[in-house]
Amino acid sequence: MDFDFDHQKTLRSLEQSARIPCFICRRIWEDWLRNPRSKDPSDGGDDFPLVVAHITPLSEKNSYRLDFSLRGFGYWNEADRIGILLLQKTDGEKDTLKVTRSRSLNSPEVLGLAKSWVSACVGPGHKNCPSSGFESRAGLQRSSDGLINSKASGSSGKIGNPKFERPFYPTRLIELGPLSSTTVKLVVTSDLMHPNAENAHKPVGRYVTLSHCWGHAKFLTLTKSNVCSFTRDGIPLEKLTRTFQHAIDFARRLGSGVEYIWIDSLCIIQGDKPDWMHESTQMYDVYRNSFLNISATAAENGSQGLYVGRDPERLDREDVTLDVGVVSKPASWYPRILSKSEPGCAKTLTQRWNIVDPSHWNRIVDAAPVNTRGWVLQERLLAPRVLHFCKDQIAWECREFEASESCPAGIDLELNCGIIKPKTRFKDLMARKDGTKVSSSDAAAVASEVDWKAIVEKYSLLKLTQAKDKLVALAGIAGQMYPLFEAPYVAGMWNNKHFTSQLLWRVEPRFHKGVFSYPSRRPEVYRAPSFSWAAIDAPDGVKCAPALEETSLLIRMVRIRVNPEPESNSKFGLVQRNAYTDIACQKHQVAIDRKVRKTANGTREDIFTWTLVAGSKDIANMQPSVYLDSPEDDFEQIRSRNPVSSTWLVPAHRNSSGDLVCLLLQQIETGFRRVGLSVSPRYMSSGRGILGDKSAHAIGDVRRWDEEVIRIF
Repeated sequence: MDFDFDHQKTLRSLEQSARIPCFICRRIWEDWLRNPRSKDPSDGGDDFPLVVAHITPLSEKNSYRLDFSLRGFGYWNEADRIGILLLQKTDGEKDTLKVTRSRSLNSPEVLGLAKSWVSACVGPGHKNCPSSGFESRAGLQRSSDGLINSKASGSSGKIGNPKFERPFYPTRLIELGPLSSTTVKLVVTSDLMHPNAENAHKPVGRYVTLSHCWGHAKFLTLTKSNVCSFTRDGIPLEKLTRTFQHAIDFARRLGSGVEYIWIDSLCIIQGDKPDWMHESTQMYDVYRNSFLNISATAAENGSQGLYVGRDPERLDREDVTLDVGVVSKPASWYPRILSKSEPGCAKTLTQRWNIVDPSHWNRIVDAAPVNTRGWVLQERLLAPRVLHFCKDQIAWECREFEASESCPAGIDLELNCGIIKPKTRFKDLMARKDGTKVSSSDAAAVASEVDWKAIVEKYSLLKLTQAKDKLVALAGIAGQMYPLFEAPYVAGMWNNKHFTSQLLWRVEPRFHKGVFSYPSRRPEVYRAPSFSWAAIDAPDGVKCAPALEETSLLIRMVRIRVNPEPESNSKFGLVQRNAYTDIACQKHQVAIDRKVRKTANGTREDIFTWTLVAGSKDIANMQPSVYLDSPEDDFEQIRSRNPVSSTWLVPAHRNSSGDLVCLLLQQIETGFRRVGLSVSPRYMSSGRGILGDKSAHAIGDVRRWDEEVIRIF
């Protein structure tokens, strides 16, 4: 049975309780700070509580869901939900796991925890985590604790193996040196012009990588003018950012045969386009072959560093006592939740329950500053393991295990669109183990399509300092996925039997306080053909269509031409202008306009619709769902009925709900360009009118009706 009860009367009482600290109030207060409401109900009075709670028994045994909402902003309005927690019956074994007690992330205790995670990951227990290949690095051997340690070896870099192949190393690395050293040195393992030069540095040992936010402040980077001094004299640590200093210190203390660190701004010559083009094509190998990726997850810039101070008591797993006798009472009763420290709780018929925050991982990792960067997606996915330095703790991520100091036993749950569900590991998006090819069966192919769809949707949400990097920053992941698709890569899509369905992506509008807005924009410089999702910058991301074969579609691909930019030296990066695809389809001229609607905040014109320029009366006033790719850039052009720039509707698919999905195209001098997507619900007459009297199931017949071939650029 569900129950509602008051939680906090005022904003002031919520803040005070959060500072005690009460675990529940702290979570609600953090949500408030991230999204403060426009009005301040700081004193609602006894009859008008600020925060109310709702407790729901879940079908899973021994668990309750706790929802918190701001009653003063609309009772149980989804937009005013301010926290979701879970109560789980205590597990004696997990409850006794030790939580770190140090007050800084540079403590031996935190280092020891990180080393234990590394040891478990490279050991035999993590079957999906790559460890083979690392041992072959010159001067390494596995010790009894499962870690890899350095040992002396000859200058040849071999370990008594005549078939030894030199492992991959980045073009440049930062040599760490001893812990006491006040400098580090840039070493060059190969030269761009002379990759096999005899004077190149021959690395011995492992390297780690660093993910970080650049920020806006200027800092020391590698340039043509200082590359010689960096290799000859070294780089004084005092001249580096705090983040770089901390990352170097941690890498030195990590051991495990780690002798180098790769940092983008110190290992790629800044302002040198040929060097950047070459190195950007190496990202796949740089991260895939690293031992560990160190992530400055919480730092917004280089001045904040990795080693933050914290209150260790805030890491504790907390529990409450729930009066289960009250929970079983009629609805007129309400459950009583007592703090574990509240006097008198022993006198009630209570049970102990752990408080679980299903949004914990999203709070400290996924939504953290560094993981909003587009480049970091491939850094996280390609690296075999990632150690996150979060705002108050470290967290671990590999293909077998995700954990944090607060949850050392692992992260089992996540909050997705308000639903508590078993957590999907981030690295599960990559369908291969250590770069090896998996089965080429249809099931594996479909799984790869699903993975790629999820990757694109996640990547499209992320930020890039340089808009031109949209495809380049994804190239490493595309290279990793390429053997699975065994198909040409075309501007963020795959030219396989599901290519045509990949054209049916859409940009969702933003909806806030009853109003739609459209922040998506087209880049100023050409980046991809209009039919690719990569042609649009959408802060709220794009939604991709499921993988479908052409036999289930109303359009078919006739030919496609997308050529990589020669200077990029990669088939996964920049593309040349004038890329196009030819499709066979029906098309119908339409007029795009805004729909006037009345809302609580007045009259709005924030929804788009289309009407047929020439058509039967029953569909002349249709108002289907219209998703324009970039209204800010396109609307004034496409609303015009100028025949030179007319807008056309192309029926593409009847989805599983019976809705008609259509492409929206604008006519241009050389053909067409995509401007959006339309979805007509099955109960509307638009689909029937456009497709004539043909059965919605007779897709083959419909596709052949009045079909023509058009070119989309």
